[in-house]
Amino acid sequence: MKVNLANFDILLSVLKAHEDNGVRFKLDTWHNISYEDGDWCGTAACACGLLALSDEGKEAGFRIERNGRMSFLSYKGDYDWDAVEQFFGISYDDAHFLFLDESYDDYDETKLNDVISRIERFIAEKLGVAR
Repeated sequence: MKVNLANFDILLSVLKAHEDNGVRFKLDTWHNISYEDGDWCGTAACACGLLALSDEGKEAGFRIERNGRMSFLSYKGDYDWDAVEQFFGISYDDAHFLFLDESYDDYDETKLNDVISRIERFIAEKLGVAR
């Protein structure tokens, strides 16, 4: 599978736009269910959740879908971790390293900029491209 650098660029742009705007970042959920009618209204989300809720993510086909109270990521017929892997062109292990709460030492205290830094290091080391 080929890493999709363009989709990582979309993600980094979305995350950096939220870095200082007070969005509730929560590493252990795609997003909570308080996102309604296009209004953030207290939504907490992880990096992939923020992307899926953004206009940029939706335009790229990466989105949150809901089935009752359940929310899941969707991309080209794949869901959740499979959607993440396909969207970014990365392996299961890489997806978990970058986005899984338990891959961070103190995930309850992990900030959005910690995830941004990890993604940028991953791109630099894996692809030799500085961000």
